[in-house]
Amino acid sequence: MVSDLAPNLNLVVLLTACINPGNINSVGRRDPNNRLNDYINSLKYWLRLPRIMNIVFCENSGFDLSDIQEVIRISNPYHKKVEVLSFYGQPVHPEFGKGYGEMRIINYALEHSNIIIKESNMVMKVTGRLVVKNAKAIASAISKTDGIDIFCDLRQNLTFADSRVFCATPRFLRKYFMSFLEIMNESAGICFEDVLARAVHRAMADGLRWSMLPYAHDLRGISGTTNKYILSSRSNFIFRKLFRTVKAAVFSR
Repeated sequence: MVSDLAPNLNLVVLLTACINPGNINSVGRRDPNNRLNDYINSLKYWLRLPRIMNIVFCENSGFDLSDIQEVIRISNPYHKKVEVLSFYGQPVHPEFGKGYGEMRIINYALEHSNIIIKESNMVMKVTGRLVVKNAKAIASAISKTDGIDIFCDLRQNLTFADSRVFCATPRFLRKYFMSFLEIMNESAGICFEDVLARAVHRAMADGLRWSMLPYAHDLRGISGTTNKYILSSRSNFIFRKLFRTVKAAVFSR
């Protein structure tokens, strides 16, 4: 199947994964078998989602990924390009938290994706156990928007970014986001969402352009922090859409 996204957009979905989190802080869903099943179910969704044709799955606990490879072999009806990357990148200090590990996953994918990320001009980073039910609509809208370097939702007076799903150019990720890697320390109150927001502001100071995601994301899955299902009821989703419409109007004035 050929993607119906605008030809100017070569988008890759980067699924970040940590199957065995060990003793990393702030992880509520720890059992590796449960987490592996989460990743398998999510990957099946992304493989069967039409139009988005490029996927990188990057895992940082050195876990055996033969089950992941098998899913790709038998559950890829659109013959998508898929790269599977694996390394051991757990933080030496568990108190740095899961966000530090996830930043290292992104950094590893940027450095070791031999084809897909090198050829892309936009990365949709998604926490790998989750699915984004309206991902195709988000990608389609982004493909019609020119000149934006980072799409993410900022909250708490623009100091906190929703990191479960955001879209960014490889340039933003390498030059701006990764420059904050070594200050990540959840025990000191500096989390992934904080440094993503800081990276956005630094990039804008250098003339890059930021936008909210074109749509409120519609997530499904189990939170790794709370070990509870992420509830996105229709009424809640509509409320968030209305709220972000007002916020977008304020930002554009």
